[in-house]
Amino acid sequence: MKAESDSELELDEIVSRQARQNIEKPYGDRIRVGIGQVTEHGSRLIVSFSVINSQSEPIELVPPQVQLAGQTKPGILNGTRWTTVQQLPVQSYRISHRRLNPGDRVDGVVVFERPSIKQSTEGLLLQIADSAAVDQPTLVPINFRQTKPLEKDHE
Repeated sequence: MKAESDSELELDEIVSRQARQNIEKPYGDRIRVGIGQVTEHGSRLIVSFSVINSQSEPIELVPPQVQLAGQTKPGILNGTRWTTVQQLPVQSYRISHRRLNPGDRVDGVVVFERPSIKQSTEGLLLQIADSAAVDQPTLVPINFRQTKPLEKDHE
């Protein structure tokens, strides 16, 4: 029981740190998502993130998901085509709250097992969706390698 509560406190601390960070390079239109720090803990990846509701109506987030997706780049067509998608099990996650009014921001963290191998054309994607539009999620690339912790919080 103690190990579980320690890990919950650790996730809460990561969410709290993420809330103090600026969002670098947010992805998406209606739901804007930015990836924060990526850390490795044993065979698990811990990814902090922030979500902003840029719609004019409130949204309610579903639990975050992680995908390992393969891609090909067609020769004539511009753009990327996803060829394979594998859902990775999320071991744990925390978000500051699920409901966002227009312009609101929430911060969160997701923990999942790092794939032991991947092809060079595969990437990790964080999937964030509104419960009223789960078929239109925002997909955000996750750096497969650990990022260094930030020395100072942005002001």
